[in-house]
Amino acid sequence: MQSRENLEGVVEDVLVASRVIVGLAARTIPDSDEVTLAQFRALVLLVSHGELNASRLAELMAVDPSTTTRLCDRLEAKGLIERGPKANRREVGISVTEAGADLVARATAERRAELRKIVRRLSAASRAQLSSGLRAFRDAAGDGPGELAWSLGWSS
Repeated sequence: MQSRENLEGVVEDVLVASRVIVGLAARTIPDSDEVTLAQFRALVLLVSHGELNASRLAELMAVDPSTTTRLCDRLEAKGLIERGPKANRREVGISVTEAGADLVARATAERRAELRKIVRRLSAASRAQLSSGLRAFRDAAGDGPGELAWSLGWSS
């Protein structure tokens, strides 16, 4: 069991690291003329989950469905998503277009490149420790492999 001082020290270390990661993420989000942060979050969710209905997208983003409808109106006008009837024809499906997927892919590639620059500065032993620690942190947060926890404490 960790002592209180050690626990608080680790919390401080994670807080500082999160500032670095959030700053890096903010720099790699497409220009606000292209999309807002909330719109980008929706695109990432659609890329990772595939076609969703508005209710499910709202749930994943932790926002009201009416907010999602307005957000999707803007994304559709930009040609980044498309809406159409789902297989049961009672629901409207929202899916990302090729342009929307490309936008997410470009931002993700830029983010990977920036992270690669930082990780390269670490020794092999430090990389292994970092990887192990980040997996443990992810698991403690309840975010398993392949899942996105965009809504973990986030609101638009």
